[in-house]
Amino acid sequence: GFIESSSIGDTVYKDLDADGTQNLDASNNPIEPGIAGVSVIAHWAGSDGVFGNADDATYVINTDSTGHYLFTNVPSGKYQVSVNMGTVPADYAVPVQVPGEITFGVETSSGYHGVGINTT
Repeated sequence: GFIESSSIGDTVYKDLDADGTQNLDASNNPIEPGIAGVSVIAHWAGSDGVFGNADDATYVINTDSTGHYLFTNVPSGKYQVSVNMGTVPADYAVPVQVPGEITFGVETSSGYHGVGINTT
């Protein structure tokens, strides 16, 4: 059947105050800077919406110079998006996450989520 395409993206940023939100100044400019060159992985659950079987797919992209990432023309559906922590500068870490990745679920209808990385 036909699967509509979507986009998933946002920013991987230095969460300097560890509040889980990229803080903005009065003009809506980010106070907490993005992190360039971070590998972001989007794992699609496939057309059946179930992770872990043969119709799953994986997409990988690196953040740009401002920490933004955008997967375009990916199939609509359920995703698990993760950051390869091996590509994050050594003085940053994600608390309370499995070493090596941070993962969050995304429905492509609302697929814009920032990822805050805290200093160690």
